[in-house]
Amino acid sequence: MFNIRSFIEIPYKEGTILNKRFKIMKYIGKGSYGMVYQAFDQKTKQIVVVKQARNRKKKEREGYLQREAATLSSLHHHGIPAFIDFFQETKKSFLVMQWIKGDNVEDHIFRDGTQYTERESLHLLLKVLAIVKYLHDQQIIHRDLRIPNIIIDGEAVYIIDFGLSIRSSEKIEPKSLEGMTLEKRLYRAVHVTSDFYALGHFLLFLLYSSYKTNSSKEQSWEQELSIHPQTKHLVSMLLKEDSSFENVEEIIRDIKIILSQL
Repeated sequence: MFNIRSFIEIPYKEGTILNKRFKIMKYIGKGSYGMVYQAFDQKTKQIVVVKQARNRKKKEREGYLQREAATLSSLHHHGIPAFIDFFQETKKSFLVMQWIKGDNVEDHIFRDGTQYTERESLHLLLKVLAIVKYLHDQQIIHRDLRIPNIIIDGEAVYIIDFGLSIRSSEKIEPKSLEGMTLEKRLYRAVHVTSDFYALGHFLLFLLYSSYKTNSSKEQSWEQELSIHPQTKHLVSMLLKEDSSFENVEEIIRDIKIILSQL
């Protein structure tokens, strides 16, 4: 039977029921490999997230969705969405997970204009690192710790989007990194330092949220940001390709020392 959804990406309408259980409430948007919906779980009476693999490069994107499902189903942490279901329907794959309230850091900074002081930035990074430590203890590297994937709800912090996550024992084909910029390769490396590199950029976004330029001349972040010397050293270490931190505990230790001096 001809199904137009097999060729073009048309979001499911409000009220559509998937897997005889999940009732679509609204279409949230489209990510790099998935279309995301808010839905109502008619079994548990809870609001959930339903992620559908996109049609473009379907096999590759379904692989990401299956990877995310496998990863989430193995994790149990209050800062990570709980796995609910994974199923296929009308030749499409769907992942269902816990709905996380709140807004991501990207929206806080660029939509709402939230400004973070140096102390607030470091405290927020500590909360993120507590979750990252759990992941690394489970031998899982997230590989996509960007500001859209960190959600804040009051005092609670969450990490989402595990489609690029990988176990530290896994190998990737060298060809998969071909054509990538150095920055992209550092994000995608199968090593804990890829998460540290991403968190270095995460911290810079937070610190720059309260930055006021007073020069038309282009400068490095070290020149522009008026922050504690040890905070600058922390960022530099996180962004290093080599000789970076060896584990999360080292980063947490250094942040606590900096906070005691602010």
